Amino acid sequence: MQLATDGDRIKLTGDMLFPNAVDLRSQLETSIKRSSGLCIIDFKDVKRVDSSALSVCLCCIRFAVAQKITIKLSGLPEELLGIARLVGLDLSPYS
Repeated sequence: MQLATDGDRIKLTGDMLFPNAVDLRSQLETSIKRSSGLCIIDFKDVKRVDSSALSVCLCCIRFAVAQKITIKLSGLPEELLGIARLVGLDLSPYS
């Protein structure tokens, strides 16, 4: 999993799976903290996800809210949206 920042946009590339979840969460929180009030996480180039990807998303949302930063999740993979629906979560307010 690779992470690149461009202003307030964070672009994710690769597989968002359990083995990299803790490190990715830490990197994302650091990038969110550096944003100027709006943070967009771009999932367009994420190839594969598992349930840990949903956990990372929820942690990022909580972190951003606590920092008073507006967070948007762009290009969420259908697989991730399916996992969210399966557990009764609606990520659309962040899309």
